[in-house]
Amino acid sequence: MFLQFFSKFYLVMLCDQTFSQKIIPSLVMRMNSAEINFRKLRLDDLSLMLRWLNSAFVSRWYGRGNYAYDDVLAKYGSRITGESPTEPYLICYGQTPVGYIQTYRIVDHPAYNALVQADEYTAGVDLFIGEARYANQGLGTAALRRFLKEVVFAKAGIKACVLGPDPENKAAIRVYEKVGFSYVKIISQPDGSGDEYLMRIERTDLRR
Repeated sequence: MFLQFFSKFYLVMLCDQTFSQKIIPSLVMRMNSAEINFRKLRLDDLSLMLRWLNSAFVSRWYGRGNYAYDDVLAKYGSRITGESPTEPYLICYGQTPVGYIQTYRIVDHPAYNALVQADEYTAGVDLFIGEARYANQGLGTAALRRFLKEVVFAKAGIKACVLGPDPENKAAIRVYEKVGFSYVKIISQPDGSGDEYLMRIERTDLRR
């Protein structure tokens, strides 16, 4: 998670699981992981990204909120066109976009890598669930596991992946541990945006 300088990744969860289960009983316990898929982010998705990033549900852990459309275009436009080394994707459930996920090589972000100290074979991942009704049902765990298998570790030479939730985002940390990530250290962002609970997974540790 880099916020202004780089991208920050957090899995955003509903604060009150009991509340979510009362509000969305039609979805609870009916998640089919086979329906999870990914597609590249497009320019015509930026209005959706704007809505997600400005929602209280997402901005609690990811970004800063209060985005204008031009802010979103400036941040994600170069990733869409390929000018940035960060690869952006939508997480979809069936045909419905429900979240965002991206990957990049850590060495492509020198200021961040000065803290992480990764080699050229290490990738980073950032993600959030954008639609609150899809939270707390295992979608984040299944989506991250599949993305690592189908995208991150499918790239030639990538042997490890790191991510860094907010140390207070205990729900996200538990999800990442289920996938196979383990704690490395606490790092402080060079832009002063806060601390990260840095976690790492090796290709061979990915839990299916």
